[in-house]
Amino acid sequence: LFENLQFEIKPGELVQIEGRNGTGKTTLLRIVTGLGDREEGVIKWKGEEVEKSRDVFHQDLLFLGHQTGVKRELTALENLRFYQS
Repeated sequence: LFENLQFEIKPGELVQIEGRNGTGKTTLLRIVTGLGDREEGVIKWKGEEVEKSRDVFHQDLLFLGHQTGVKRELTALENLRFYQS
């Protein structure tokens, strides 16, 4: 699905993935976040391979997929606290 894909996200930058249905947006995000399998290649976070420093990576990661993950029964502040923990 992806070939010769390489990019760097610097601290404070946001990323938005756009494309038509079926072009691999969700697959890419699932692979980068560790929720999906990749066939080859390396994903690094702060210079370290994610597989070797997954705890550090996940502390800095927020991924919202197709469903927002917002819990309707909670206030905005309660939602933030929920995902912070």
